[in-house]
This record gives sequence, structure tokens and C-alpha cells, in this order.
Amino acid sequence: KTDKDEIRIAFVGRVVPIKDVKTFILAAPFVVKRVPNAIFWIIGPQDEEIEYYKECCQLIETLGLQDKIFFKGRMKPEDMYSQVDLVVLTSVSEAQPYVIIEANCVGIPVVATDVGACQELVDGRTPEDRKLGPSGLITEVASPDKTGEAIVTILNTPSLYDMMSISGKKRASEYYDEIDLLSRYLNVYEKYL
Repeated sequence: KTDKDEIRIAFVGRVVPIKDVKTFILAAPFVVKRVPNAIFWIIGPQDEEIEYYKECCQLIETLGLQDKIFFKGRMKPEDMYSQVDLVVLTSVSEAQPYVIIEANCVGIPVVATDVGACQELVDGRTPEDRKLGPSGLITEVASPDKTGEAIVTILNTPSLYDMMSISGKKRASEYYDEIDLLSRYLNVYEKYL
């Protein structure tokens, strides 16, 4: 996977503290040492918590990675996923992040923190689902080192990358169709209303 001119690693989400964009940024130096052609895209709105966005920009500058980490703003999913090689979620809290399902649909492996439903979306929810194999790697919260290691492991192991890509596509098509997703969200809403 790393023989391309550019390997694009994407964080997809709002630039806010709960998404812990700083862990994504801090993982970049570890990755760049091992995958020199890696670049990092931060895809999502930057205007919700301006001070946090400024802190992220300052961190990128402090690390000297202005030529490696880019804020892309909002992107249409079809534009984004057609250009990205790996998706990373570093959130400190999540419910059931659509971004993992979307990445699975198009066969892009994921690195995600062990919060909310991330583990089941990546590794499978049921014994049958788990038999498909993982579609990415799960890491600890607020751990740039573990995040970086997971990114490098996937990118530097083509057979693993390909297996995760296939597993993700199968999981998305077999277990996360639109009607199923909508009914599960409806059940959650009804439970708490």
C-alpha cells in the first residue's frame, strides 16, 4: 500500500475536543518516520470551536508538519473516500460513528479508539459478524503512539490491508444496510423518549 506517491490518512469529523484531533496530529510524526509518503487530511468543519482549531494549527506548526497535515474542511463523501487510503477516529466519546460504516462500504480500513460502538463496527457485533475478520484496528483513547503504530501496521502490511478492506465491505453489506441502521436508531430514540 505504501508504494503510491502519496498515502492519504484521513481524520473525518468536527474539529472539536471530544473528537481529539490533537491525538491524530500527534500520531503523525511516528507515522511519517515509517511511511515517508504519508500525508494527513483533517476533513470536517473547523468553525464549531475556533479556539480548539487554532490550538490544532499551532500544534501542527510546533511539530513542523505544515507540509504533511492539511485541514480540508467539509468534503462530499464520494470525493473524500475516492482519495483516501485509511480513516482514523481518535474520539474520546462516540455512539455509532457513521464514518466507520462509510469507510467499510468502500473498503477503506479504519483505526479507531475503543469508544462507543467502534469495536463492534470494526471487529463485528455477533459471532457470525466477527468471523468476517476485522476491518481495522482499535486503539486506546488519547494515545498518539498506539494510534501511530496501528496506522503503520495497516499501511506496511499489504495482506492485512487487503483483508481488512474485504472484511469491511462484507460487514457493511451484510450487517449495516440502510433499513437496519435506521431501525436501530429508531429503537434507541424510542427507548429514551
